[in-house]
Amino acid sequence: MNKVISIAFLMPILLGGCSNKPREVEASVELVNAAIKPVGIKLPEHYQQTLDTPSSTTLPHGDYYIELGPNYSSSLGNQCRQLFIHKKVQQTEQRVVCANSEQKQGKQVSTWYLVPNIVQSATSIQL
Repeated sequence: MNKVISIAFLMPILLGGCSNKPREVEASVELVNAAIKPVGIKLPEHYQQTLDTPSSTTLPHGDYYIELGPNYSSSLGNQCRQLFIHKKVQQTEQRVVCANSEQKQGKQVSTWYLVPNIVQSATSIQL
């Protein structure tokens, strides 16, 4: 009988704990930094306009023949393009360039960066 009374007394207390809403808390410090810094090596200014033009298919370079792939959106929301760099020795290396867009003087400006390869090789091409 004692057990029945104990259970009958404790049951509403236990169930009452589940029905209360948790207290609301506001964060005073951001958990994620809003500014995402670009990754990679900034490409020279003379490549910027060619990369900004979606219809461009080649990138002029003195040592390599570089084909441009179509624009696509990365998982971070950046515009990116694949580069197919043809070396003189019948080798082709694939690299990726991505644009970091920002507002400057009321105008949207893109700066393109050569993104590091996931797997680095000793002969990785730098533009």
